[in-house]
Amino acid sequence: FIQRSRTAMEIDEILTVLDDLREPLVLTVRGKVKALLSDDTEFTGEEKLAIRERWMKNTLPRFLGFIEKKLTTNEGSKWIVGNDISIADLALYCEIEWISG
Repeated sequence: FIQRSRTAMEIDEILTVLDDLREPLVLTVRGKVKALLSDDTEFTGEEKLAIRERWMKNTLPRFLGFIEKKLTTNEGSKWIVGNDISIADLALYCEIEWISG
């Protein structure tokens, strides 16, 4: 039971990190209203580009380092958490496909 709880917590950690990773890009794709920051309701093309560039420079390398560390500390397994495929592996695959697409 304890091992299952730990695995569930690690899966939740991965899913939360993926949400955090995705959020800045979602802002530029969906055109989220920025009314809380100003009177404008849409990011300009320049603002979207700046957000994406900061994301590529700052956020993506930290994320990839985190994922690499998780993979190397999960010795003897080809999965990100535990010894079997989980929703964390599927979510990670989808995220990488979306980012590289």
